[in-house]
Amino acid sequence: MRKRFSATLLSIVLVGFVAKALAQDTDTYAKVAKRLVELINAADYDGVQGMYSKEMDAALPLKKSSAFFKGLTQQAGKIRKFGEPRPAGGVKGAD
Repeated sequence: MRKRFSATLLSIVLVGFVAKALAQDTDTYAKVAKRLVELINAADYDGVQGMYSKEMDAALPLKKSSAFFKGLTQQAGKIRKFGEPRPAGGVKGAD
């Protein structure tokens, strides 16, 4: 249950980052996601926070963000890979 919650919260955080780059192509998404993974794996939570939009920063302050990423890394280990970005236009298979 806790792993599922952590994965869900990480997904929400990633959506916040992707929203910051919405007007750009999928290559940009991949670069942003790669940088985020590097920062999380290096435990550079100030760097992660610096990538947040104003809204994301207000919703997830540094203290909570740091605790979340530390816990996630302790529970699941470092992030090794992530899926390929998909262009906007709906969820595949959703009707």
